[in-house]
This record gives sequence, C-alpha cells and structure tokens, in this order.
Amino acid sequence: MNKIKKILIIGIILLICLLCFYIFVILKPQEEKTVIVTGYVKDALTKQGVEGATVIIGKEWTHTDTNGKYEIRGVPVGENMLNSYKPGSYWYDSKITIRKGNNILEDILLSYPEKGEGVGHSDARPETD
Repeated sequence: MNKIKKILIIGIILLICLLCFYIFVILKPQEEKTVIVTGYVKDALTKQGVEGATVIIGKEWTHTDTNGKYEIRGVPVGENMLNSYKPGSYWYDSKITIRKGNNILEDILLSYPEKGEGVGHSDARPETD
C-alpha cells in the first residue's frame, strides 16, 4: 500500500509540473508585436515641418499635423516600408526595421522639384495628380 501511495504522489507532482510548464512556457503571454512610430515630416531644404503630408508604414497611415508631426499605431515589428508624400513633393520611400519597444522615432525629409532639391533616395518618385 505504501508503494502505491508513493507512486500516486510522484504522479501528482509530475502532473503539476507539466501543468505549470504548459501554463508558464507554452501559454505565456505573447510579447507586444506592434509599436507606435512617431516623427516629423520636414522640408529637406528649410527643415520646417510639413503640414498635411501623408505617412504610410505597412498598412497603417496618417497625415501630419500643423507642425509636421505624425503618429502611427499598430506598426508590426520587423521590416516595413516607410513612405511619405505631399502633393508637389517627391515620394519618400525607405525600408525600416522595427524592433519591439514602446515608441519608435522616424523623421522624414521631403524634397520638392520646384525648389531644385535633390531627391535623397534613389527609389523616390515625383507624385502625379
């Protein structure tokens, strides 16, 4: 009878260990998989904020405020394309790598062909209406 009791106790302990492993390792809460990206869109020549510019990261997008500031929530961790434009400017295209964290800062400089500014990115393209 003593032997059966010991086997039963060992079995219960093993079951508890397996349950703890399952809860704390297998079912552990997923790390945050998205971040908030903020920054400013600025005129490449004057360095002043650009109001109303569109900023796109992956599937998320927004427009800049009166100071050129933007905030995009829900940006996935990993490689993403950061795009920005405003009518009359060249497109800004850049590949960025997002790592987990609370807040990522990415500033953007937009160039304007009528101001004789260089593009700054080989893959930038002028917007067409």
